[in-house]
Amino acid sequence: MGLHLPDTEDSKADMKTDGHNKNKGLQESSSDGLVEPNNMVVSAPSEKNLSKLKPHGIKTTHDNKMVVEESHMVFLAVKPHIIPEVLAQLEPVESDHNPLFVSVAAGLSIARLEAMLSQVVTMPRVIRVMPNTPCMVLQGSCVYSLGSNILPPEGRMLKCLLESVGLCVEVPEYQIDAASGVAGSGPAYIYAAIEAMADGGVKMGLPRKVAMALAAQTVKGAAMMVLETGKHPAQLKDEVCSPSGTTITAMHSLEKNGLRNALISAVEAAANRSKELVVVVAYKMFKLFGVLAIFLRGFILITKLNKILELLFYFKIKPAIVF
Repeated sequence: MGLHLPDTEDSKADMKTDGHNKNKGLQESSSDGLVEPNNMVVSAPSEKNLSKLKPHGIKTTHDNKMVVEESHMVFLAVKPHIIPEVLAQLEPVESDHNPLFVSVAAGLSIARLEAMLSQVVTMPRVIRVMPNTPCMVLQGSCVYSLGSNILPPEGRMLKCLLESVGLCVEVPEYQIDAASGVAGSGPAYIYAAIEAMADGGVKMGLPRKVAMALAAQTVKGAAMMVLETGKHPAQLKDEVCSPSGTTITAMHSLEKNGLRNALISAVEAAANRSKELVVVVAYKMFKLFGVLAIFLRGFILITKLNKILELLFYFKIKPAIVF
């Protein structure tokens, strides 16, 4: 993916994608002028997904090896349990070619990716990114963490690209799971809230279309108030609640029904699930190679699956799969 930044005009990037929620972001990056379509190449198993990109002048293929060899920046935009299978298809590249790998796979650490990529490149350069689906409408929230081999200009280049589709914040890697619970899964919480608000409106007599539009716009407006005024949400809430009014009565009902507890628990559950996904990747590697490599502080331990499970339970990592 070529970026119009200093010293990067001849760059080319690839995105390996499962096709879900990724195509619109590619199209927007291209239309913004940050990336020239002829400097993009996308690999996916399904022609159905790739066909959506061809009208925009984006090159498509099914050959992952080719795109890694031709690209300077490679996006790994597939589910985490598919990563080992994708990387197993790759072959070592020439020593003078060292592409930058950007992973959006939940639960897969930079260290683990670097270890897996060490069979492909001599010095793996990895950036881990957690985007969300509102990137499709240029209102996304992204966080990213830099690997140890990433230079500051490379981090700035990626941030420039991601800011074309919304907010982008660098965080320490240990905070990515928490950010996933807030921003990655967060849109689903809000969609459920919009649906429930609209249902309430319908129950009280509004037409469905009107109720849905009002609920969605109210959420959008409230979010803009938080972002543009800089006021704490509690202060903004108090400004709406008048003594003995409808809003304070409604807030009492929300508190009685556990709104805050439900949202906090949802963020916690999503963050914990992100941590558990590492076990799915581990099992996929076991299926591919028969043994599993665990990378701990630069040391490699090859062992059988039962020993892996013992280590997981020792470190209080709950398996997310059933054998």
